[in-house]
Amino acid sequence: MDSQTVEINSRNRWERRFNLLDELTLFLHITEVGSYSVTAQGEGVKAEMLIEPFLTSRPDNYRAPPYQPSGHPWRLDPGYYILKVRPELKGIVTLSIAASGEADQKNSERFNQLLNNLINPTAKTTTANGVMAANRYPRIPLQRSNAYTLYLNQQPGVRSGMVLRPLPIDLSQP
Repeated sequence: MDSQTVEINSRNRWERRFNLLDELTLFLHITEVGSYSVTAQGEGVKAEMLIEPFLTSRPDNYRAPPYQPSGHPWRLDPGYYILKVRPELKGIVTLSIAASGEADQKNSERFNQLLNNLINPTAKTTTANGVMAANRYPRIPLQRSNAYTLYLNQQPGVRSGMVLRPLPIDLSQP
């Protein structure tokens, strides 16, 4: 199994600005137990969110959790999840996902991290993960006798998929 997901924990957050026109999905990989908040900010934009476990098939009695407003804390265990964002008022939005919880403790930790970074510039601080700004051509050996499933995020107005080509890749091909 290979994955390219947004990895979130107490040290890594994710933030991206885009046009929220319809429901979108984003795969998350939570690496630490904790409380995480999703916020949607933008002038005149309002959205509600839902985080649920990534399941390739749902149990018969599965019920998705309800959508929640921006800033709602989600208590999550390590694992893969799907974030769904549904606009109530469409527009340009900045979507952020970060560890939440006791705000004063987190603010104190961030202050200490910034202070330590001034003293030691190589110290690790909270980072915001954004767009993967490069094409990736991983070497994944496929066998004709096996079936494969590709799960993709859904973003309104964006078409995505996969093209299989033998290596080495000829970038002059469409």
